[in-house]
Amino acid sequence: MSRNRRLAEYASTHDRCAVCHWPAHKREWRRQLQVHHICGRRGKDPHDHRNLLMLCDLDHDAYHDGGIPGRSVDLALILKCKEQEDGLDLEYLAALRHRKSLPADPVLRIPDPFATERITNAHL
Repeated sequence: MSRNRRLAEYASTHDRCAVCHWPAHKREWRRQLQVHHICGRRGKDPHDHRNLLMLCDLDHDAYHDGGIPGRSVDLALILKCKEQEDGLDLEYLAALRHRKSLPADPVLRIPDPFATERITNAHL
């Protein structure tokens, strides 16, 4: 299956941001959904669904740039959201990233600001 087809298939089955639950049908400035590669695009099969997560532009930028005041999206939060959305295959991700390990339980729960936003966005 081609890269674009795999990404489109993943996007078609995930209609909300995994972090804040912003819905795909609500298109506003900086709030369109994008497919995020958890361990980047290196490795044998980076477009495998186990390495993908749907994020809105705001959370995607916060993760990559780290420069959005009041929004701290780090690898621990990304892994927790992936675990909640699709399950988490740490062995696959570790092999993809060529590292020996990734944290098994990076955070115990979604931080309060994101949990509150998820509740609000669930009704949009």
